[in-house]
Amino acid sequence: MKSLLLSLALLPLLGTGVSIAQTPIELDAILENMATGGREFRSLEADIEKTKVTVFVNVSSTDFGKVYFAGSGDDSRIRVTISEPAEQHLLVADGKAQLYRPRIDLLEEYDLGDRGDMAEFLVIGFGASNQTLRDDYNVALEGETMLEGIQTSVLRLEPKSERLAALF
Repeated sequence: MKSLLLSLALLPLLGTGVSIAQTPIELDAILENMATGGREFRSLEADIEKTKVTVFVNVSSTDFGKVYFAGSGDDSRIRVTISEPAEQHLLVADGKAQLYRPRIDLLEEYDLGDRGDMAEFLVIGFGASNQTLRDDYNVALEGETMLEGIQTSVLRLEPKSERLAALF
């Protein structure tokens, strides 16, 4: 089964007033800190780079853009804007996804319905409870690392859903 490494486990805690110890902590404490910080978390903007590799023909392509997150709980919205090589805009909100491709002036709309778990990985660490994360993933503490001078914990998340695991 494939897995997702989450190296920004404590990112939602930055600027929230939640104390991050400089000594190693246990997995349960990390997940509780993520849930606490996530409840206070309201927005995020980040640069992204997504590389798709087709091993069979040894071809890769890379997209560049930004990701935006706003809201909390059920009122969360995620927007992904790809600027290169071809402009695209993805909005996920209210159980729906909209993908707009300006070059061909096409808007695709999807009702996520029972496929909401496919978008769920985008909000890991932004308020999900400790139990919800454990229900959806096999969670393991991989270790610690310094990220821009801040001690962070690295988590390995293996989706329990085969459909979600296929995304990674």
